[in-house]
Amino acid sequence: MARQVLHRQPEPDRKVDLLVFAGIYRDDNLIEPATAALVQHGLALGLVHDPDEPPASPTLSFDLLNGSCSVLEAVATVRSFFLTGSARTALIVAADGFPVDGPPTPFTPAAGAFLLVAAEPGIGFGPVHTRYEPKEASPLESYGNIHESTTRILLDVDAADRTAARSTALALAVAEEHQLDLARLTLFLNAPVRGVAHKVARRLGISPHQVREPDPMPGLPHTAAPMLAYSQALTAGRVHSDRPLLFLSAGSGPSESCVLYRPV
Repeated sequence: MARQVLHRQPEPDRKVDLLVFAGIYRDDNLIEPATAALVQHGLALGLVHDPDEPPASPTLSFDLLNGSCSVLEAVATVRSFFLTGSARTALIVAADGFPVDGPPTPFTPAAGAFLLVAAEPGIGFGPVHTRYEPKEASPLESYGNIHESTTRILLDVDAADRTAARSTALALAVAEEHQLDLARLTLFLNAPVRGVAHKVARRLGISPHQVREPDPMPGLPHTAAPMLAYSQALTAGRVHSDRPLLFLSAGSGPSESCVLYRPV
């Protein structure tokens, strides 16, 4: 997926200053090295193996994991690099893998990538807003048995309602800050439970058609959901430069991240 995104750029523009892996890779419990380093090696970004070859432009790579909010947290981190001038291009990759013989999960393997380029203020992603409620119980709990190497994911019966309420509150705050017309808004939603999209639309007072999620699949796409939903909307001609886009992700912390994107 990352290679496909890079190949859409002209050859001189394929320099990548920063690579952030924002997915959750659980196959064989891989921890070291960072998955970003493996992706960087696979893409041959900033690598020099032959001393007779001219030095390649360096690429800084690292992992950033925060569940469903990982991609938007990565956007916030990349934006900080852009603002300091220490990077001009960044590749954010998200992919989730799960052992084929492991316990069932509500998520499905999926992958996506964003290639970001520093731009003038008012274009592309704005500041990312994040909320975390440490005193509130999470609607999604995970319990493990270290002796049996198993994990169970338990979902509260009101998980969708609680997630929708918190997500809507953050989306309204961001919309008010940027003085957005909700009637013209397109919302890309990523939630760890099903049934949140219609509840958020109803709370915001907008049409359910304004809330975009990835096309139906056997499970939830998890971290890559914002990338998949945006790519599918772009292909369907549903992204317009005169309509603001709001990316909203809800994690099981519980935490939420939201950011305004103004397409070119």
